[in-house]
Amino acid sequence: ALFDHQGQFSVPQFDDIVRAFYAGDTTTTQPILTAFNQHPDSWQAVDQILERSNVLQAKFIALQILEKFISTRWKHLAQEQRLAIRDYIGSVIVSLSSSNITMQTEKVYLSKLNIVLVEVCS
Repeated sequence: ALFDHQGQFSVPQFDDIVRAFYAGDTTTTQPILTAFNQHPDSWQAVDQILERSNVLQAKFIALQILEKFISTRWKHLAQEQRLAIRDYIGSVIVSLSSSNITMQTEKVYLSKLNIVLVEVCS
């Protein structure tokens, strides 16, 4: 499981699972990724994945989870939490945009982050 018994999330383990999935090992990894995607607290691991993952596909999965959360449960969050998530996504975008090289190499990721930012501001 990606969450341990104390609710802690393992980014390195998640990266390994995502790498294996994209390398073709879907038999063992698909059920794990599906369970993670459906876990009610998976959205709370998004920031950890975005900050510590070395696998771009893992970051995209995290953003998909956040998008799903925004579309289904966003209005149930306290205003303070919504603002914190919005500000966090904005800070990731600013950080990536601070370098022309990073902006070019992370172009698709940056576009996805912008889409999520628009969704949280809507």
